[in-house]
Amino acid sequence: MQLKNHLNFLGDRNKQEITFHLSGAINKNVVVGVDDFDKVWSYLVLLSKQHTEADILQWKENYHVTDAELCGIHSFLVTQGMVYLSDSSVKNIRLANFMGNWVSSTTYGDLNSIMSSKHVVILGAGTVGSSLIDYLLQFDVQNFTIIDGDTVMAKNIPHQRNYVPTEIGMYKCDIAKEHILQVNPNCHVDIYKQFLNTTDEFLSCICNMIPTSLAESTTGLPLQMFQFICLVTPSEDMFVASDCLLNLYKISRIFRITPNILSAKTPVSAFWATYPPCL
Repeated sequence: MQLKNHLNFLGDRNKQEITFHLSGAINKNVVVGVDDFDKVWSYLVLLSKQHTEADILQWKENYHVTDAELCGIHSFLVTQGMVYLSDSSVKNIRLANFMGNWVSSTTYGDLNSIMSSKHVVILGAGTVGSSLIDYLLQFDVQNFTIIDGDTVMAKNIPHQRNYVPTEIGMYKCDIAKEHILQVNPNCHVDIYKQFLNTTDEFLSCICNMIPTSLAESTTGLPLQMFQFICLVTPSEDMFVASDCLLNLYKISRIFRITPNILSAKTPVSAFWATYPPCL
């Protein structure tokens, strides 16, 4: 049994209370009142780090805890989503912690595979799009489609990620693809070197990404093939297009992202807090 340290446990001995973040909620905590603060808090501290059965037996002896009482404590911890019962093989610990803040699970790291199966379409590989690519790589997303007809200019270098002076004149899509594969060679990346300004152009491009048989089978299916579609272009026309698509296809996984959402201090948390992941 392992305490979910990422839920930010706080203890108040004077109030005899323990507070922690509620999985799947934004800015919502659970407050638990306890009769013996030192006993309960010391057990949580024990579960928060590597421990053995001997450590638990020593704790039981120190605080005169019976087997029945310990069973009740364990039941409460599991019911409240405060602990993991087992570990999976976790390479990306930060992703495991973050996903654990959003979805309650009893196996540490078992949610990481959710993100690797997602397919993300990014329209625009400029200031926001290039940053978003890095954030998605941190989330272990491995399937990308990047659409941008622009090339790197000198003015892009100071504020757009992964572009350097020697790449001026090159297509941003080409550079973005190379960067993604350098970070994770297991990724699959499709690029389209074109500008999209209308809903029709967007739909036409999406339809070209999937087999014709699927595109013709059901109205709206092309968009449903992708878990996330991120519109990161500052074009007002595309903002209108995204609203039209939401109305036409009723798809909640289309996100319109503007630069102010991805703040310098908390870029990832700001993005997910505004648009919680569709799992």
